[in-house]
Amino acid sequence: MNKRNLLAVLLLASLALNLLLIGGMGWRMANARDYVQPLVPPSTGWILRDLSEERRAELQPAAREGFESVRPARIEMFRAQRRVNELIGNESFDQEALTDAFAQLRELSMDYQALSHERTIELLELLTPEERQAATEFVRRGGRDRADRDGPRGRDLPPRRDESDAAPQN
Repeated sequence: MNKRNLLAVLLLASLALNLLLIGGMGWRMANARDYVQPLVPPSTGWILRDLSEERRAELQPAAREGFESVRPARIEMFRAQRRVNELIGNESFDQEALTDAFAQLRELSMDYQALSHERTIELLELLTPEERQAATEFVRRGGRDRADRDGPRGRDLPPRRDESDAAPQN
């Protein structure tokens, strides 16, 4: 095989390898949500989800009140996000306006998170220790029962060290 043919084969092999890697990265990015486990769900509804009907009915007014108190901050944060999106999409790029819009979005987002966390704490305070443990398990498993799902979110999480140490010895 002469140098020219060897170079062509190496070039084609390199191209095939690059396409394979780019395809793999593209697939991974397209399916990224399957591999991301949120630390805490986006609303407080998850706190009540695994409770009995009676307990949910008892706590529903507090949950609704918490949601309503956070709602204005959430609306403002979404408005700021829309403003950022508009500035990004503008034909004439205004760096200063976009920088200001991002700063406002960060501030509103932090305000919303702080308020949301306060309301979550207030609702968690109303739970019994067993109910808080159920909420913890809900977050640990990444949401509803995922035993029938494939991928990282479907696997059983290994027990934390403190849980396995506390397990009864047979």
